[in-house]
Amino acid sequence: MPVCPCCDSDTEYSQISRHWGSNGCNGPPALTTHQREMVSGLLAGDGQLNAASGRPALCVKSTNEAFLAYVANVFAVFTTPTGVTVDRSLADRRARSDRNAENITDPIYRVKTVSTTVFGEFYERWYPADWSGLVMPGDFRLTPVALRYWYVTDGSLPDEEYRDPGRANIACQEHFENRGEAFVLDLFDELGLEPSVTGGGVRFSPEETDAFFDVIGRDPVPGFEYKWPGSPGSIEPDGPVTVPGVGVTPESTFEDVHPSATVAPDNTDESEVGVVSSSVPDDTHVTSQADLTEFAE
Repeated sequence: MPVCPCCDSDTEYSQISRHWGSNGCNGPPALTTHQREMVSGLLAGDGQLNAASGRPALCVKSTNEAFLAYVANVFAVFTTPTGVTVDRSLADRRARSDRNAENITDPIYRVKTVSTTVFGEFYERWYPADWSGLVMPGDFRLTPVALRYWYVTDGSLPDEEYRDPGRANIACQEHFENRGEAFVLDLFDELGLEPSVTGGGVRFSPEETDAFFDVIGRDPVPGFEYKWPGSPGSIEPDGPVTVPGVGVTPESTFEDVHPSATVAPDNTDESEVGVVSSSVPDDTHVTSQADLTEFAE
């Protein structure tokens, strides 16, 4: 169980978000710069905030268990004690699929943070009262870290089996519809990148792809090594890659805070979070090279 980093005590708390809400604690702690930019990137991609309890909680779902374990590690004390859990079993996914059920090879996992006020400003900006659901803020600005996590959740680096191999792309259809293509392209332009709009996303030329990885970092995000040049599944064998990724990470990892945590089954008690996540379609959150398809056919 976690120890509060804001208190001069070794007391462990099974429900640390309640402790942070008590009069005797100055918590919760502030997010680090890396954590804040990571939240922005995840919300631009597949992340979501749930605020059914009145205090938002970050939730990320994926078939990529290793990536979610990394997310749990980065958010450390903010992550629920259950860590990575199964959101939808493999059998359930196949039973609900109306096409190519045999190609579904993984369950959908999820990782959540506790419900806490540190995510309040993100909820206000990404879920405005005059909008139904999540929308990219009008004053949103990309940073290399934010782009890094947007890419791993919504992007791909196709190999020779697909059209335009070796050209990184990112799905942006929802953002195009909500903010317009010019708005999205301006985000990349501020980082010195000039992708082209193709169908429901943006695609980088071979030269721009090289510049793209210079911006987001050459070390891959754990779990998504195949989306980096020189990694298994990519097409540019240019030597070994190293892990972890760029940026500042918390001093205390999830394993430090929750040393006995493991991947939990479907019926794990997550009462501390107090929120209900929306369901995820079976054809989203693709996280293996075999699942990758072009967003622009």
